Amino acid sequence: MRFFRSKWGKRSAAALLLIAVWVGGSVFGAMTAEEEFGTQMIAYTDITDFIQEMEGEAAAAEDQTLSLQEQLQEHEALLEELGEETTVSEEKLEAMQEDIDRAEALLEREEELREDIAGLEEDYEAQKADQEETIAAELAELEQELEAKSDELENLLADIESKEEELDAIGSSITAKQAEPVSYPAGTAIVGIDMEPGRYMAEPIGSGSNFAVYSGSGSLEYNLILSTRPDHGVEEVAIFLFEDYMIDARTPYTLTPIDE
Repeated sequence: MRFFRSKWGKRSAAALLLIAVWVGGSVFGAMTAEEEFGTQMIAYTDITDFIQEMEGEAAAAEDQTLSLQEQLQEHEALLEELGEETTVSEEKLEAMQEDIDRAEALLEREEELREDIAGLEEDYEAQKADQEETIAAELAELEQELEAKSDELENLLADIESKEEELDAIGSSITAKQAEPVSYPAGTAIVGIDMEPGRYMAEPIGSGSNFAVYSGSGSLEYNLILSTRPDHGVEEVAIFLFEDYMIDARTPYTLTPIDE
């Protein structure tokens, strides 16, 4: 249908129509004159030449049509290839869009986290300031209490020092009273009856004489001369007196308790 609508199609159709007319005229006209025959020969030659020209043009048009079809196929293949590339590009764009969406979501999440961190930092700073104020107040209160306790401690130490001095004075008095010598006459004395067991300093009264101490079993523990005379005995001696010890003195003497 496209061929008959083209320029070459119309020319070919006209040539075919002339051929049909000529053939029809030959059959139904029954022409016998020579001049008429000569005219028909001329017309036939023109028609043949015209048909050959038309066939050449038709062949050229067919070749051009084939070339155009080939170009069309190439264009269709190119379009198909471009369509495939377009599909791949669209898929890549979709993947890129998904990446962009994820990146935007991450950025939004990061912004939210930054806001949360900023809020936490503000809360921390506020709590820190409150705690610092509270701690400062508590420290000030503790310092006041410490100062008061220090004053109390100083007063207590002063009281203790004063009491220690009083105790020292009392102890000195007691020691002095306890350390006062006790006089005993010459003769025998039994420890636990005449005096308490302990350590004593024995000194003579007068010029002195023999002084002996026996244990409860009768063994001799001390035997010496208590004397105030130079180069004649000793003026004093420290002795241990245990329960049931016996003193045998030929001179009066004194016993003064001393620390063991």
